Amino acid sequence: MAHESNRREQPAVGARPAPTLVGVSALFMPDELECLVRTAAEAIYGDADDLSVRQLDMAARARHLMDLEAGDGEPPAVSGAAVLAASLRALAVQGQVGVDLYADHFEVVGPDDVSLYAARCHVTAADLAALLGIPEHVIHDAR
Repeated sequence: MAHESNRREQPAVGARPAPTLVGVSALFMPDELECLVRTAAEAIYGDADDLSVRQLDMAARARHLMDLEAGDGEPPAVSGAAVLAASLRALAVQGQVGVDLYADHFEVVGPDDVSLYAARCHVTAADLAALLGIPEHVIHDAR
C-alpha cells in the first residue's frame, strides 16, 4: 500500500496555474491549442476525414512551424489565404477589428466601422465563430 505522503491530490479543474508555453506551442493562442489537441485525438482515434478546414489549417501551421524549428529542408509554403485568416483571427481576438452578425449576413469591420468584408449567411454566433476560428464572445450578435 502506498504511503500517504506519496499521494498527489489533483487540483480542481480550473484551479491549475496557467502553464508556460515553450517552443511551437508558444506561437498559438489558447483556443488554437485546444483545436490542435482535439485534432490530434480525432486524427488518431477518430476519422481523419471528418477534420474541419480549421483543424487542417491549424495542423498545417503547426507542421510548418515544426519544420522551421527543426531546420528540416524547405518548409512547406503558406498560402495567402492562410495568412489572411490567421491575421483576421488575431485582429478580432485583440479587438482591432469587429465581427458583426446580422440576421442575413456577417460583416468584419475595421476602425470607424469601415466594412472590410461582408458575406450573406444564416448562421448562429457559435457556427460563425467555428467557421472563422475565433472565440464566440468576439462576435457582436446584432440579430
